[in-house]
Amino acid sequence: MVPANLRDYIQQALRQGLSPEDIKSSLTNSGWQPDFVDEALSIASNSTVIVPDETVTTNLTNTNQPISTSTETPTQESIKQNDVLPGGGKAVRQPADGRVVPPAKAAAGWRAGRLFFSLLEGTRKFPVLLTYLCLAVIATIFPAYKVITYAIPLIKNFDQRIVSVANEVFPENLEIAIKDGKVTTNVTEPFYLTISQSTLENLLKVSNETSKSVSKVRLLTINTEGKAEDFERYQSMAMLTRSNLVYYDDGEVKIQSLSNVPNMVISRQSVIKNIVEFKNKDWIMQVLQTLLYISPVFILLTLLIGSLLGILINTIKIWIINKICLTQLPFGRLFRFTAALYALPTLSLVLTRNITGLNLFFGWFSTAIDVFILSLAYVSISRYKENNS
Repeated sequence: MVPANLRDYIQQALRQGLSPEDIKSSLTNSGWQPDFVDEALSIASNSTVIVPDETVTTNLTNTNQPISTSTETPTQESIKQNDVLPGGGKAVRQPADGRVVPPAKAAAGWRAGRLFFSLLEGTRKFPVLLTYLCLAVIATIFPAYKVITYAIPLIKNFDQRIVSVANEVFPENLEIAIKDGKVTTNVTEPFYLTISQSTLENLLKVSNETSKSVSKVRLLTINTEGKAEDFERYQSMAMLTRSNLVYYDDGEVKIQSLSNVPNMVISRQSVIKNIVEFKNKDWIMQVLQTLLYISPVFILLTLLIGSLLGILINTIKIWIINKICLTQLPFGRLFRFTAALYALPTLSLVLTRNITGLNLFFGWFSTAIDVFILSLAYVSISRYKENNS
């Protein structure tokens, strides 16, 4: 569909004596698509009767003398400086020769308030993939920084930390035997495996600062004569009974039978031996480190794909608005329009999520942005319909 104001502009220029080639050159130089201009020229030419200006004089004896036209022609007066063209720009008359030319690209659509309308008109293209790739890179910076400065150093010496924890938690003389799904020990029960709060906090730290808390955390209660119903009374993270392991899972008490557990004897020496054997499997540590190093790429791709899927879902919402307004905008054009609408809000949401304090309002902020953008889309589509009716 050729906008009425573009058709009128071309008709006025044709009546003024401009050739179709000059009109097309001016329009394409201002950012209009060549195919769109050709269609508009075809429609305008078929409905325009060009009447030669009576004041045009031609010197037949001197072919080098240019054709002159009167500046008082009605066609020039009919195009005012305030005539609005598609994209929100104004028609401008050059003082030198009175030609009416389209506005410059900066005035035609790339200013913030006019970009959206020009996207609906189809006179501008929005770089969707490039824009959201840049946004995904920005959103990846914070988690990638955490991985590089926290997770990678942590995994490099994690085995040493585990050995240190095993030495503190597991008494040297304690042995837990599991045979045919039944537990026996060599200590007086109930027996508690505890860890200091400072050790627990330092286990997941990479800085040199150490916590000095002296409080204890009860990790495991061993009571082979106890029952699962007694679990909460011991206030520990887990409890080992004669034939079950009782523990918390997402706030709920779970009971795991030991009937399928192979026969074994658990002691401090066996725990440390298993840790060392795991460490000696170099390929496992190498795989883990490699996954951590390339994790920013996976984060980037996940954020990019998620953003594009979000734009697709929101485009469907705006497409419904398009149907309500009884317009026939193509889905691809609406997709670019939606991507432009959500570009800056997406950046603001990324910053909000990573700023302490503001992340508490993330859900509310996201909902408010959706409501605002859908309202803005309705207003823009309604105005587009009015300008092209």
